[in-house]
Amino acid sequence: LHQSLEVYLERELRLTDICQDLRKHTEDLKSAEKRLAVELGDFNAVRTLLRRLADNIAVLLKSRGLGLPSDLESLLDCVTECFRVVRNACVANQANQNAAVHCHLHESTIKILQQILSLRDITVSAGLHDQDNSGSLVAVRVGIQLLGNIVTQNKTCQEAVWTSCFPCVLGRVLSCGDVKAMEYMCMLIFNCLDIEQGMQLATCSDRSDIVESIVKLSTMDGAEWSVLVLERLVSLGHFPLLIDATTDTDARLLLIDILAGLASGTSHSEATASQASGLLALTKDTVNCVCTLFESTSEAVRSSCIVSSLLGGLANMLSCLSAQEHLLALLQDRQDVLAHAVSTLVSLVQTDATIQVQVQPTVSRDSLPVDHGCSLKCDLVRLIGNLCYQNKSNQQLVRETGGIPAILSVCSIDDSNPFIREWAVFAIRNLCDGNVENQALISQLEQCGIADNPLYRQLGVEVCIGPSGKPMIRKLPPQEDDK
Repeated sequence: LHQSLEVYLERELRLTDICQDLRKHTEDLKSAEKRLAVELGDFNAVRTLLRRLADNIAVLLKSRGLGLPSDLESLLDCVTECFRVVRNACVANQANQNAAVHCHLHESTIKILQQILSLRDITVSAGLHDQDNSGSLVAVRVGIQLLGNIVTQNKTCQEAVWTSCFPCVLGRVLSCGDVKAMEYMCMLIFNCLDIEQGMQLATCSDRSDIVESIVKLSTMDGAEWSVLVLERLVSLGHFPLLIDATTDTDARLLLIDILAGLASGTSHSEATASQASGLLALTKDTVNCVCTLFESTSEAVRSSCIVSSLLGGLANMLSCLSAQEHLLALLQDRQDVLAHAVSTLVSLVQTDATIQVQVQPTVSRDSLPVDHGCSLKCDLVRLIGNLCYQNKSNQQLVRETGGIPAILSVCSIDDSNPFIREWAVFAIRNLCDGNVENQALISQLEQCGIADNPLYRQLGVEVCIGPSGKPMIRKLPPQEDDK
């Protein structure tokens, strides 16, 4: 490769000829055997060519992009082919990764990426539409792929690339508006992200814009790497930063699901699941952040009488957190959270404000997305049961706020909450454990009869109390009009 490029550089041949030769090498480097034959001189030759191309792009920038369109197109094509050669050479080859960094190819790549993004800014400011597959966008995407291949499973290269592109280039790509380029940048971030990098991301001056872009990207169709980045950041303890970066309900639900998965020992990805064993993210700050969100959301629900999916997600996450032995005491001390959970459950029982999942005949129920609002009662009962475990003051609070009758009222079969009865029994068990007052309250409850249900009459049956004192169903006698 370096021999052919040196000939082109000495003779200053046309860029189209250089591109044609680079494409041949790019195709050859798809083979692992060919990648083993790459030499340090090859990377030096590509770097020299990229520097010359960067000088030409700099001229265009000085003229505010007024160069001939054909000149710019040829430059971008050649840049892209240079990126592709190095990208393919670094696939699963640590020696080539190290050689690329040794030749400062990552720095040359980052410089040209900045130049291309500046050219795009000029194009947009001039009112010109940048096509999805334009030369500039393709070059940016391939350049980020190159950086991603350099850092994969290579700690030394990760540090070098991260230092060169954080935070300016990282933030600039994440705000460029091209979903593919932004996802590729998230791939790069994910491969570099460790405790130190996560802390830098959480404390840099541009953190709000960077995090907001990643969170927003994660809610788009086909998002993958952005979700993985969020999982990694949550596992590193940055949930409060992430949740504050967005007010979008879908984005917040995704973050809540990630933390709930971490708390329960499962996750969206194997990478995060391997870190979940230590539960590094579940710090006091994280728990306090969740509690504050739960309280504010439950207040909004009671004032509007609407069960929100966000509250359901928070209740589910708190129940997962409270199932962790080392976090239970921390949550049990938050009686304000327990009070909000009980009052919300009482309100739901009184108004029967449940969310029904609308199932189309042609759609399988298993394929439907999770509706947190539908299982809100179950999550609240589970949370209350956990917080009352061997805690006398919390048991008393639930009794004094009317929580026991509300929990007993859900001890029935519910198609939308198949396990709510089991969680209710669990909660009653924890409420009565070592608490004579709660035991006495339940023992004093009396049967008040059967609630009237017009639907039963329409079906020609009624529910009544039988001789044994238990409810029974019997057929209604025929009406006069039916004779």
